[in-house]
Formats: sequence, C-alpha cells, structure tokens
Amino acid sequence: MPKTTPYLLLIALPLLCALAMLAHACGGQLNVGKYRSRASAAAGGEVTLESFSLKALNSFTLNASPSPAWAPNSRQFAYADANMSRLMLFNVDNSGHQTLFEANAPQNNSIDARYNVASPAFINDFQVATGPFWFATLAESDPWTFSLVHDTSNNVAPLPLAPGGNPRPRPGHPQILLEAANGLRLVSTSGTEERTYPNLCRAKWHPEGERFAAIRFNNYCEEGGALVLAEINGDTTFVDSNVAQFDWHPSGAGIAVLRAPANVTFFSPNYHWGSIHYIELGENKSRLIADRARSPVFLPRANLLLFDTPNGLGVSDLVTQRVLREPKLTNPTPSPNGRYLVGESITWGGYAYYPTIEVTVYEVN
Repeated sequence: MPKTTPYLLLIALPLLCALAMLAHACGGQLNVGKYRSRASAAAGGEVTLESFSLKALNSFTLNASPSPAWAPNSRQFAYADANMSRLMLFNVDNSGHQTLFEANAPQNNSIDARYNVASPAFINDFQVATGPFWFATLAESDPWTFSLVHDTSNNVAPLPLAPGGNPRPRPGHPQILLEAANGLRLVSTSGTEERTYPNLCRAKWHPEGERFAAIRFNNYCEEGGALVLAEINGDTTFVDSNVAQFDWHPSGAGIAVLRAPANVTFFSPNYHWGSIHYIELGENKSRLIADRARSPVFLPRANLLLFDTPNGLGVSDLVTQRVLREPKLTNPTPSPNGRYLVGESITWGGYAYYPTIEVTVYEVN
C-alpha cells in the first residue's frame, strides 16, 4: 500500500460521513422526517411547539354558545348568542361585528325556525348554516326542526334548508350533514335529502371530504359512544370506544380523541374531562397526549394539537407538550389558515344557563 493512502483515508473519511448524513436526511426514515419538518418550519417562520405563543387582537362579550365557526377565508367568524337567539358575525381585522340575524326582531316573526341559530357553520365565505338547539328525530320534518342558511353579504331573511341541526358542510362538495336525535342526514346544499345514517352523531368530515368520523351510540349521543369512520355509502369502521370528543389531524392521517372517564355519565359536569389520545389510522397505534384535558383541536399550518387543561391551554406536537398558564382561555377554535385562534373565558354567571363569556381573538405566533 502506498504511503499516501492513510492520508487520503483521513481526508476522505469525513467527506464520506458527511455524504452519508446528507443522504440519510434526504431519504431516511424514523425520526429524520420530524427533524426535517421542524427545521424547515422554523426556517420558514412557521409555528413550532417551542415558539408557540398568542397575541390578543380583540375581545367581545356575549352569552354562552357552542364553538364559533370560521369563514373559509379566515377573515370572519360567527357565534350563536344563545340567550338572545341571534347570530353574530365578527371581523378579525378589528373592524367590529354585526348582528347577522336576530330571532326576536319583528321582521322575523313569520319564520317558523327563527330560533334555530345554534352551531353555525360556513358553507362558503358568504353563507352560514345554523340549526336548532334541540334535535327532532329523523322521521320528523316540522318547520321548527329545519336548519337555516344565512347570507352574510345581503340583508335578507334566512332560507330553510332541511330538518336537523349541527350542520357540517362537506369539504369540496355541495353537501351538508345534519344531526337529528337518532342519527345523521346527508342533504344537498339546496336541502334535498340524499341519505341517512342512524345512530351516528357529532360528525366531522375528513379534511378532503372523503369520509367522515362520527360517534356511534345506543341510547343517546356521546353516552359511551364508539368512534367510527363512515363512508358515504353507510359502511362504518370501528376506531375507538368511549369517545366523547375528537378532531382530525389536518393531514387526515389520524384522529385525536377524548376518552371519557369510566363510570361517568353524559350529564355529569366532568364527562368532557378525560384523557386525550392520538390514534394513527391504519397503524393500530395510540399514544397518550394528556391525562386530564378536554376540547382537543388541531391547529392547521403548524399541525399542533390544542386542548383545555385545568392549568391552562395545552399544546402538543404529539410527542411532547406544553401548558400555557396565560392567557386564561377555554374552547380554543383555530382559523382555517392557522393564523388566528378564538378563545373564551366565563366573565359572569358561572354555570348559569346562559353565562356571559368574553370572546378573544388571538394571533398565533
């Protein structure tokens, strides 16, 4: 062997190691993918678990209602004011808000379903669907059971859609799921019934609208319910048991679930406090995210999971988690573009039937 060979090896060895590391980073498996995604996100100014913070932009006060609904363009969100039976529309740019519909206004007295302003959901940037606070059965079709469609761009009366509430527009398709007391109803955006799904409730569409996840129940919704994946044709696949709440991962590859505590009924105030787990669909894998929490929801863009904890807002990248003790908020609801977050805090009334809440819009940093 020539005398120069050891020197060439000393020079070549670090170069070969560097090339091997580069190849592994480009096409490797296991943890390299996570490393690359975090590195690229940080370089592009995206939100990471470590950098996640909230900046308050604006606050509003209204009476208790379910989660707000964001417009697809993330510029507005709607709230149903349960006490006044009115639909409120809020602007993210601090330009104020407006009453889109008020059931008790004299001009709306002739609308049979005028009190059905619960669970708003945007069909598009200019139309909001709302439904009744209490659901009838799939067999009932009285006027008061109908959902309504409100136009945000014109001052016109809402139009009846179809029987059912808790509207869930299908992404990329002119269809909406409506909830009844004993199942789900799929209708077109013009209100034509296309199919029913008995004993399913709380549906959430796959991010691309391919299928939906829902809770299957025996007696009434959420009571010891099983999470299933439902195809449009009605076929279902079991996912998990004793699920009270859930949310899709933005990629559609998994679902975060809240497992209700054992021996606790739906009517208990602690029913929606349980353990949050992340389930990778098709992998039969489940990982514990939080021991005691509620309201799991994914933040788009960053793919972070947000949830309520007794000590503050929980944030997780599905591997590790943080708890933000400030600001104090509950029921986090992110915008579709992941740039904003709406949070609530009870300011008066405690557990009153219609407590007053403060709604705050935050910018996600």
